[in-house]
Amino acid sequence: MELTNGTIKEHPYSRLNYLDEKTPNQITIKRAREITNDSIVIVPKEDPERDIVCKVINYTRTKTGKLGMPKITITAIGVFDRNTYEHFFYQNQSICFVELLYTNYNIVDTKDGFLSLVNNNMNLREDVNIPPNDLGNYIIEHLQKGEMVMCKVATFGNFDDVVEAWVENS
Repeated sequence: MELTNGTIKEHPYSRLNYLDEKTPNQITIKRAREITNDSIVIVPKEDPERDIVCKVINYTRTKTGKLGMPKITITAIGVFDRNTYEHFFYQNQSICFVELLYTNYNIVDTKDGFLSLVNNNMNLREDVNIPPNDLGNYIIEHLQKGEMVMCKVATFGNFDDVVEAWVENS
């Protein structure tokens, strides 16, 4: 593969709408046979702008089929939408493995469905949604009790999501 004008030539997902100048450092192109449980991969859709970043929770390998290539079938959970996806790849197919960036924040407040977050450098962020699940309820409940709540935010390109939260003991 060649790098041309900052993009990878022959890169099957170069049109993803959430790729910015930092994201290519978060993508490694490998063969599908390297998939393991807990791998984070991009599951392609017909429209490249709808490709999904997923964490593999189960995978199976099949023997050589009609087309002469073994397949790998994965079951994965979308990192940012938490939906379950099933997809198959041919064993020698090139796919994108993703390295998510994680940052810890102190949750200061909630406003209009968003979290007010402060990192160690005292930088304020107010653009991360409150998770729409038990994690979001946990955060709101402990903030209302006046407790200091911390969270871990996963980032890929322009997508951010809270993946973990805990109460900090003083």
